[in-house]
Amino acid sequence: MDRRYSLDAMRGVAALAVVLYHVHPRLGLANSGYLAVDLFFALSGIVIAGRYGPPLRAGQGVGAFLARRVIRLYPMYLVGLILGAAELLGQYKLGYPQALRPAELAWAALAGIVMLPARTSILPLYPLNGPSWTLMFELLANIAFAALLVRWRARWLAGLCLVLLPLLIWSVHPDLGLERGGAWSEIPYGLLRVGFSFTLGVWLYEAVLRDRAGAVSTGWMLPLVLVALALCLAPPPGFRGGYDLVVVVLLFPALLVAGARWDPPARWRGIATWLGDVSYPLYAVHYPLLFVVSFAARRMAVPTAIWVPAMLVGLLIVAHVLARRVDPVARRWLTARWMRADLSAA
Repeated sequence: MDRRYSLDAMRGVAALAVVLYHVHPRLGLANSGYLAVDLFFALSGIVIAGRYGPPLRAGQGVGAFLARRVIRLYPMYLVGLILGAAELLGQYKLGYPQALRPAELAWAALAGIVMLPARTSILPLYPLNGPSWTLMFELLANIAFAALLVRWRARWLAGLCLVLLPLLIWSVHPDLGLERGGAWSEIPYGLLRVGFSFTLGVWLYEAVLRDRAGAVSTGWMLPLVLVALALCLAPPPGFRGGYDLVVVVLLFPALLVAGARWDPPARWRGIATWLGDVSYPLYAVHYPLLFVVSFAARRMAVPTAIWVPAMLVGLLIVAHVLARRVDPVARRWLTARWMRADLSAA
């Protein structure tokens, strides 16, 4: 699948919404930012189906495909893991009552190195870097795609979405909506979120986007703005579940189709590409860095109006350096060692 610049920009905006949501929910900077996860899953389904579907159907091995996906995800995941370990070690040294003890920290680090969750005294599947749970579900979806979905026709994919939809509706919490999946007790909800949205993305590609190239459109920013609004708005009390379902089931698919079909003019493609490039590093490392910055800001009594914008700028700079200087080098190194020399970088 050719690069769709609007989808790159959409991914970057969604990653920023996740950061704003994690800054502090009470600040109301991105009230529905957690729904970016469902957007990521659907967008991944589109991209995976377009980029990897043809070679898999032509006989590429499942192992080679999964190696490419791990190479794509692992370097920034590992950076986030190291930062998270340093943050939690700092909590222990400072005497936080809920800090992980050294033995638990070591266990979480060992499990994390091979991208596995770890049971500890705190709830997250990935204690060192909470948002990493989505990467586990992403890889599970990739395995399901390579083993099964890649050979399914569009109507079968649509049927699976229709089977999963009632389960997704059942899973909605009246107060939390779809905001579940990152703790051990929430694994079924995470599976439903990724199962529905990833399959929906694969179906969108196969049924709607496969033979449609992107075309330059002056309306390319409209899906971007609507995604930002959907992630920032807060529904009225009592409507959280309904809002989440409407956004994930109806709005996101429509905006992804529009984004895949409407490309920005050439003068905007640089910023769209940059947003796409920094989105994953930003998502992978922001959580532990956010804790450290917010802790220091509170200790020094720095006003929120100062430290939050400064932190966002700093995070974007870190993500830019990682995206341009660290991630490509690490992926080339892993490719040279994990895959045959005749395979291109993942």
